[in-house]
Amino acid sequence: MSVRWSVEEGPEGARFVVTGLRLWPIAVFMSFWLCGWTAGEVSVLHQLFRGETPGFASVFLLFWLAGWTVGGVFAWAICLYSLFGREVILVGAGRFRLRWQALAFYWTREFSPDEIRGMRVVVAGPKEAQEGRPTRFISLAAVAFRHAKGRMAFGLGLPPDDARTLFEAVRSRAGLPATAFEDPSPDPFDAPGT
Repeated sequence: MSVRWSVEEGPEGARFVVTGLRLWPIAVFMSFWLCGWTAGEVSVLHQLFRGETPGFASVFLLFWLAGWTVGGVFAWAICLYSLFGREVILVGAGRFRLRWQALAFYWTREFSPDEIRGMRVVVAGPKEAQEGRPTRFISLAAVAFRHAKGRMAFGLGLPPDDARTLFEAVRSRAGLPATAFEDPSPDPFDAPGT
């Protein structure tokens, strides 16, 4: 399996790009589901614009349409990320930025590097994988940290070895303060990592 991340140096600092986890079964299911979702959305919009629906039914259909639309937006986001998603981690010039994107759509969060604590690799899988030993079973990992805004993670779904090399690259090339890798109050519910 090839490494799913790369790094580029630029004027803003180090830019790490992680290819999203390709969830083909979910993407195929969501594609079929979205066909039905779109048919339902168009049908209700057509019904409302014709103006033949009684008052209470129109109000009900408007509420239903609002919920249906929100659900569809989430479904589209999951489907697009499953097919085209990637994470971009930009570190430099006193900032740490995470961006999740699929095609032209993206969501960005920015953090102060001085407030990042406990950055480490978290592995989900058998005990052997968590300890860095070979295993026959599938295990996935991510790089996690704490911040004033809560817990965050990037590199979701990477194989443990890729997550560890990404962590070491961020640690050595990103210019984060040493405090970003210290954790004065470890959480007993976190999975062990590096």
